[in-house]
Amino acid sequence: IVDSKFNNLVATGKVDLLNTIVYGNTNIIGKLNAHNCSFLKSFVITSDIINLSNIKAKSIEIKTLNYSEKEIEQKLYIKDNSIISGDIIFKSGTGIIYLDKTSKIVGKITGADLVKN
Repeated sequence: IVDSKFNNLVATGKVDLLNTIVYGNTNIIGKLNAHNCSFLKSFVITSDIINLSNIKAKSIEIKTLNYSEKEIEQKLYIKDNSIISGDIIFKSGTGIIYLDKTSKIVGKITGADLVKN
């Protein structure tokens, strides 16, 4: 999805976003690659890998994956001047956030380890 604006975004499956603004709520089940995007309200995702590059988001909630009996490590990559102005919550408690030196998380992190690179 390129150069788009949404009131709300609900998607299932792999989602690639470029130059996109979501004014309302975002709910994605599946892998996400987002570059140069803004998520202005609730941002909820169920995925094992999330790539965010040059994005702005208020807060992010990553839900637990239910398709496996064992715990799956969920990875969130935040890079290229991304700003998360609120909290990041991994419901599973098995999250890892990879944060590059140009990006920042203003709020609290719950349920994940932070790796700065």
